[in-house]
Amino acid sequence: LLLPHLLVQAAMCGGATLLPLAPGSAGLRITVILGAVGHFVFSLLETSRPHPTENGRQGAAFLSTLRLGPLRLFREGMLIGVVAAIPLVFVAPILVPAVVLGGLFLYEHAFVRAGQLPPLS
Repeated sequence: LLLPHLLVQAAMCGGATLLPLAPGSAGLRITVILGAVGHFVFSLLETSRPHPTENGRQGAAFLSTLRLGPLRLFREGMLIGVVAAIPLVFVAPILVPAVVLGGLFLYEHAFVRAGQLPPLS
């Protein structure tokens, strides 16, 4: 699921980055919203689907436990990057890039760190 997830994230980030330059663009709004929803769906699939290896199962379990200061990375990444971004597309398009990219940073930090935590032997 990694390649389709990365393509959805790329579309979401591209649309979010361009949205302040054309805040009235319906196409960019739809791109950001569909990208955010797709990112949310792929993220849930990653945590809930069965993994073929024990290290994969451990990494998926670690996603919900990782923190950066007071932030729970996976949860806040989803809340900021998806839940907060969708209404901002209509209310304050100038803030959308910071919210989407910030939420994606938190998610990716958790995703990479969770894969590094299971023991190798």
